[in-house]
Amino acid sequence: RMPSAPQGVVVLAGRDPSSGPLADALHEAHFATLQLGDLSESVIDLTERVLAAADWIGTRPELRGLPLGVFGSRAGGGAALSAAARRPRMFRAIVSRDGRSIAGGSAFDNVSAATLLIVDGQDDSTIAFSREAMTRVMGIAELELVSAGALDDEERGTATHVANVARRWFARFLA
Repeated sequence: RMPSAPQGVVVLAGRDPSSGPLADALHEAHFATLQLGDLSESVIDLTERVLAAADWIGTRPELRGLPLGVFGSRAGGGAALSAAARRPRMFRAIVSRDGRSIAGGSAFDNVSAATLLIVDGQDDSTIAFSREAMTRVMGIAELELVSAGALDDEERGTATHVANVARRWFARFLA
């Protein structure tokens, strides 16, 4: 989606119930979005697709030079971090939703983009992993806890909450 006078571009990677509300919120905030298809892929394959999307964005005259971010869910979250680690200067902001998909803390090595991790507030092991992994990010890293089970629940307004948190993050670091 392309708003008039975009202030940045966000690649949306991975299956996520908040993709619709997120794309809407980002469009209203004047961010262009590129939604990668809803495919069941490995983090490695999805990382390659995120990088290919970023390369394609760089060829588009109307998008070239705009700050670039990635929102990833599940495997997409790992792919967003992996892409940012492989090309640290390409991405300025990353939002990873549901950190259970992140294969290991090494995914955070070389990440200089501002990184927001959104995790289930009742998942102690993911919270502990996320807090440790955040120390490896070379840039700003923050953790957003959401209510138990909310990462899979559209009915409680969580999709809208995640969309608003992500929009604020991208507005802070891409605008």
